[in-house]
Amino acid sequence: MTKNMLFCAGVDHKDTPLSVRSLFAFDDEKAERAIKRLCKSEHINGCVILSTCNRSEIYFLSDIEMNARSILLEGAEIKEEDFNGRINVYKGVEAVYHIMETACGINSAIKGESQIITQISQSADMSRGLGLIGSELDVLFRTAVSTGRSASLKNTDSSRLSSAHKAVELLETELGSFEGKKCLVIGNGRVGLLCARLLLEKGADTQITLRSYKHGESIVPAGCKSISYSDRLSAIDKCDVLLSATKSPHFTLTAAMAEGIRLPGYIVDLAVPSDIESGVYENRDIKYYNIDMLASDDTIGSEIYDIAESGASEYMSWYNYRESLETIEKIKDMITRRILASSDADKESAEFSVSRAVDMLLGGMKESITPESLKKCYDKIKGRARL
Repeated sequence: MTKNMLFCAGVDHKDTPLSVRSLFAFDDEKAERAIKRLCKSEHINGCVILSTCNRSEIYFLSDIEMNARSILLEGAEIKEEDFNGRINVYKGVEAVYHIMETACGINSAIKGESQIITQISQSADMSRGLGLIGSELDVLFRTAVSTGRSASLKNTDSSRLSSAHKAVELLETELGSFEGKKCLVIGNGRVGLLCARLLLEKGADTQITLRSYKHGESIVPAGCKSISYSDRLSAIDKCDVLLSATKSPHFTLTAAMAEGIRLPGYIVDLAVPSDIESGVYENRDIKYYNIDMLASDDTIGSEIYDIAESGASEYMSWYNYRESLETIEKIKDMITRRILASSDADKESAEFSVSRAVDMLLGGMKESITPESLKKCYDKIKGRARL
C-alpha cells in the first residue's frame, strides 16, 4: 500500500487581511466543486476544505510530494501569477498539530471560540458525503472535533465567545442600551439567527430577513419579526443597527442601493467575503465594524494547549500503529516459522499463540510505536532467526 502524506495550505486572519481572505473564501458550492476537481488527480487521495471567517484551508492526502500552495490556489480558482501573497503550508505532524489547535480555538481571532468545532465537523461531512475524504483525513477530523469539544468544556465562557456575541456586546457598549432600538439582521444562517436571538434578549426591536420559508418550520427566534430578503432596503431605511451575516458571494447592500434611503448609524458586517460594499459607509457618519475588528486579545490557558497536544498524540498513535500493521504481521510470521522449525507445535496453535502474544505486547505500547522503530525490531529478529 502506498503511503499517503498529509498536507495543509491556507490563509488566516493572523497574517492575511480580510480583503485578501475574501478571495479564498469557499461557499458550499465552490468547496464541493474544488474537492471534486482536486480529487480527480491520480495523486490526491482525499481532501477537506475548511473555510470560515478567520481562515480558508485545504487539507489533502497525496502519495507523492506536492506543492500545497499551488493546490490551494487551484482550489480557490486563483491563478498563481495573480497572487504572490503569503500562504501558510503545513505537512505531516505539523498539519496534525495545526488542526488540533484550530479546533481548540487557539488559532481563532476570538480566542477560545467554540463555533470552529461545528465548522470543522461540517467541512469533513461534506467530503464524507462526496466519498472523497480518505481514511487518514476521516480519523484526523473526527479526532479534531472530539479534541475541540474537550477544550470547550474547559472554557466555561466558550458559549459567549463568538463573532455574534462580540458584535452585540460591542454595540451595547456603543449604544448604552438596545431599548427602543430597531435592529435588522440580514441572513438567517447560524450566525444570523444567533445575532437575532441575542438582540432580542437585550430588548431590541429585531427583524431578520428570510430568502425562503417552508410551512411548518419555525427558524426565527420567538419575538423576532421576519421580512423577505427582497424587502431589506425598506427595512434598512427604518433601522438603527444593521448586522449582515450571509454566506453569499454578493453584496447585500451596495453603494448604489444605499442612495435614496436613510442609513443606520451602526453597521456590523460578519461575512467573508464582505456583505457591505465600502462605498456604503465610507465618508459617512456611520460606525462600521467587520469581523477582524471584533478580534480579542484573550489569552489561552496552558491546559487548552495540553488538550490540543493530546489530540495530536492520539491521532499520531492511531496513524503510526496503522502504518505498522504490515510489519507486525511480518514479525508474527517470522516468529511462528522459527517456533515451528524448532518444535513439534502445530501451525494453527503456533500462529494463534504468537498472534495473541504480539498483539498484547504491542497493544500496550501503541503510544510509543512508530513504523521506523518496529522496522528496526523486525530487522533485528530477522537477523537472528536463522531460517
